[in-house]
Amino acid sequence: MADKKDTTEAPKKKLPIKTILVVLAALLIEGAAIVGVFMMVGGPSPVQADGLAGQTVAASEQPREVLIVSGKFQNTRSGRPFLYDTRIWIVVKQKHVDEIEARKAQMEGALHADVTTIFRRAEPSHLNEHELSTLTRQIRAALEERFGYDPDGQSYIKDCFLAEFKEFPAS
Repeated sequence: MADKKDTTEAPKKKLPIKTILVVLAALLIEGAAIVGVFMMVGGPSPVQADGLAGQTVAASEQPREVLIVSGKFQNTRSGRPFLYDTRIWIVVKQKHVDEIEARKAQMEGALHADVTTIFRRAEPSHLNEHELSTLTRQIRAALEERFGYDPDGQSYIKDCFLAEFKEFPAS
């Protein structure tokens, strides 16, 4: 019985070559049709840059100076009272000017009070610095705290400076 062949084995299947050829032919015809349609329609329409859009964005990023506080501030830390007539300006981006002006109008008294406090606490050496860097840094920090940050998380204030800084002895 060992010589008998197992008849339960399945016969080997051949690859369906006709089906494969039909599918490949269909794919080639579809590809040729798509390429033909795109060639007849033509390429994409030419792109034209909008020069004004770039200029508008660039203009909104330009720096602009805004007067924040103007007045006379007193300091008595040296033993003698002095008045400091000054104007405080900040530099902001053009696109933030309207918002800064609106916030300034809402908290004008608080801004003036902050600057007055800084001047009253200032050491005489800070008020006599050539570039007023200590005083400017303190005022900028107070203004950044009041105005906050833009939607990008950056400070609205790009620079802060004191103009017309004049010292007068008070009687």
